[in-house]
Amino acid sequence: MHKHCHLQILIVKKIKFSLSPMKLKFPMPIFRKYFVLFILCLCYFPVITSARQTGAYQTIEEIAQSVSIDNLMNAVSDLQENRDVNSPDISYKSRYCLRVRDTSDPTDGACDNAADYAFNKFASYGLDVEYDPFIHTVTKKDEKTDIQNSYKMRNVVATLHGKGPHSNKTYIICSHYDSFAGLSAGWMWNWKSLPAPGADDNASGTSAVMEAARILSHYDFDFSIEFITFSGEELGMFGSKHFAKDASALGHQIAGVINLDMIGYDPNEPDIAILTNEDSEWMVNAINHVKNEYNFNLAVNKVINPKMIYSDHSSFWKVGYSAVLVSEASDSSTNEFSPVNHTPDDTLDKLNPELLLNTSKLIIATLAQLADPIVEPNDTLNPDLAIGDDSIIMPQVAHKPGSTVMLEANVENVGNDDAVNVSAQIWLVPPETWLPSKLLKKLTFDVKAKSSYEINEAIPLGNWGDYSVIIKINPDYRIFESDYTNNVARRSIQVSEEQGISDLLIYPNPTVISKNPEVNIRYRLSNDANVTLNVYDILGNLVYNLNFNPSENGGQRGPNNNVKWNANSTSYSDFAKPIASGIYVCLVTMTDESGEKHSVSKKLALIR
Repeated sequence: MHKHCHLQILIVKKIKFSLSPMKLKFPMPIFRKYFVLFILCLCYFPVITSARQTGAYQTIEEIAQSVSIDNLMNAVSDLQENRDVNSPDISYKSRYCLRVRDTSDPTDGACDNAADYAFNKFASYGLDVEYDPFIHTVTKKDEKTDIQNSYKMRNVVATLHGKGPHSNKTYIICSHYDSFAGLSAGWMWNWKSLPAPGADDNASGTSAVMEAARILSHYDFDFSIEFITFSGEELGMFGSKHFAKDASALGHQIAGVINLDMIGYDPNEPDIAILTNEDSEWMVNAINHVKNEYNFNLAVNKVINPKMIYSDHSSFWKVGYSAVLVSEASDSSTNEFSPVNHTPDDTLDKLNPELLLNTSKLIIATLAQLADPIVEPNDTLNPDLAIGDDSIIMPQVAHKPGSTVMLEANVENVGNDDAVNVSAQIWLVPPETWLPSKLLKKLTFDVKAKSSYEINEAIPLGNWGDYSVIIKINPDYRIFESDYTNNVARRSIQVSEEQGISDLLIYPNPTVISKNPEVNIRYRLSNDANVTLNVYDILGNLVYNLNFNPSENGGQRGPNNNVKWNANSTSYSDFAKPIASGIYVCLVTMTDESGEKHSVSKKLALIR
């Protein structure tokens, strides 16, 4: 029994002996009944509270409480001023990524100085630190010739090596440390000397990465953690592209990436946006889980937007890693986005310290929870739900459009603890890239440790094309697992056995040429094939012709979109004059492997 329970029982006993039944206002049996319940309540609730205060839970709370607003703001100030690490009387007030020492276009090396500052900070925490250099080239147009300048930029990478069974897998917290003030007058010509303080963008995010390194370096974790500050983000995520590409090529196991970019400005009630793609949504759910579990006072807005590629998280998306962007705003059109971004006025005094502090606390606590602190042996006994692509069994080719196929899949619990109320989702990704994925089914089940659960579901398919079936395990983060890198599996299936062409669509129809002469043509093929697209006038004269090879857009299995015809143009000299208003016929013909032709046609109206 917990020591707090013993103490309270002793206190209750002392109270009991001092009570006089003569002074009670209700019968003794009723008193005894409720008095026993009272004792049990006093005993039970402290046990619950105390259990939550022990082990890993207490460690995460301790980590969150260690985040210092003074450290965060001081780091932002240091990066804003960017004083020379060897001559503090020199203040560069810029971290523009082209201001490096190793270049064919000599500068003062201001950005390299900021890299040295980050390196020294990480090294002072006892972490393994290294520069990750890469060459960026810029071609400058001149009146007589092109001038190509090269710039050696550097990412700064600090590693806290894991001490558990998942030490070969890494969680990354990152930011970009370079700054940009492209909205300054004369920036294009004077970037070597103009200030670019970049307090919000992105000294704020970088300060949180440094604070995470300072605090977490004092703890042991199951997973490894990398603290990275990238250069070259402002010119096109060059630093993170270089890092992520190398990591993918070398087969590095990156469990997840949290990218912090602009987390210091908020004109009203502090809140944060977390942007994700569908495959990384579990990370947002993890952040929300930690927010609720530890009662962080910060609103979190989840935004699923795979088209938001304008920060370093997208470099990891591109090579298949899970990553999220944590930012003050979901896009630059809202009033949550700093109005002084990319100007010399992006300075420390514009920041909201409360937002910077609360965001840093939440993200550092989440990173610690994901990396799984090693406090006691029992703290690492979590379920590990796993599903792999090979565990999904289903036919690779469906017989005909509109068919249904059976899916079989095994969900394993390779961890050492039972998993109760596991959530699973089955998604169908259609061949049409412009259509969203469809959630077919939600399942809930239990999986004992070192056991498995079999999923059997019928999957309905539509017309010709390549579909993908995705199974997501524990996507809502109901269960804390020891590893999240094995929770998604996918298999593709083709609907292609019948030969043919269908679903011809022409839009806009009618087309008003004077407004927009572009005619869009869409159709669907049963398989890759040679395709001919002809447009005829009402008398049968050929006006326009296009040919497509197999597998290219226009000749690929499934939907073919973005086939366009400018109705002001023609393929034949006989029709060199502008095409007249009237009714035309669009005929699309595919030729299959046996030489047999299949065609669809539709009328279209052109109006001048």
